[in-house]
Amino acid sequence: MIYISIKIECSKKTKKTNTVVEKVLSFFLPKANPDFDKEIDLVSQWLLEFEDEDSIPNREIGLSSKNKALMKMPYKNNYGYWSDNSLTYSDFKKSFSVLPVNEGLFNKKWKEVG
Repeated sequence: MIYISIKIECSKKTKKTNTVVEKVLSFFLPKANPDFDKEIDLVSQWLLEFEDEDSIPNREIGLSSKNKALMKMPYKNNYGYWSDNSLTYSDFKKSFSVLPVNEGLFNKKWKEVG
């Protein structure tokens, strides 16, 4: 397994109001992360677990700017933020400043949620 951390640029958040179309669509279409959709914008760092360099994330943890675990996915009805795309470990290395994380820290943060 490979464990990494990536930091996300946090811009000033603006309150988004849903349009009528968005409200209607969200009623009929299931959300990928219903428990965490509103908190994803609060994540400043992600911890990601990969099987190998060619795989997409198996598990992911969103941390606040104070290093508090806000969410973990997949979990219950939440599919995942990063695992819901086709970015592999190699893609993350090319696109982000990647720092290695040890398995113990990852699992400790995983247990903090839920």
